[in-house]
Amino acid sequence: MTVKVHKNSGKHHGKVVCEVNWDPEDMPFKYAKAPILIRNNEDSDFSTIVPFVQSKKKQSFESRLASLLRSRTQEVSGEMAKEIVAVYTRKRRNAKKSAIAENYEEALPYNPPKVDRKRRETYDHFVKNLTVGLQSRCRKPPCLEPVD
Repeated sequence: MTVKVHKNSGKHHGKVVCEVNWDPEDMPFKYAKAPILIRNNEDSDFSTIVPFVQSKKKQSFESRLASLLRSRTQEVSGEMAKEIVAVYTRKRRNAKKSAIAENYEEALPYNPPKVDRKRRETYDHFVKNLTVGLQSRCRKPPCLEPVD
């Protein structure tokens, strides 16, 4: 895992964006094969997610989780973070090759209206226009330490 810090030089001068990239840059699961955070029937691959979602009052479990994650202003609990990493690591280690996406679109629930076929160029463009320089001051969160 590498961590980069981007300092914005544009209209939000001084704002810092921390970006985490996995090494090696493995492709993600196909959407249909990825671990389940939560379904509306409370089905989940993560025991800590259901109680976390039950704390929010919205129509469905999926919308509750989406709302909670969008409005996060602090880290999830260490227990939840460790479980997410452990479950993902285990499922990834045991996954068949057919469960891993071969392209970005396979990792999405549905095809986007427009597919960016020049993703690396687009990424480089946005990073170039965002930063004054890259620094590595972010530290690796403890929950991302190797899991047995």
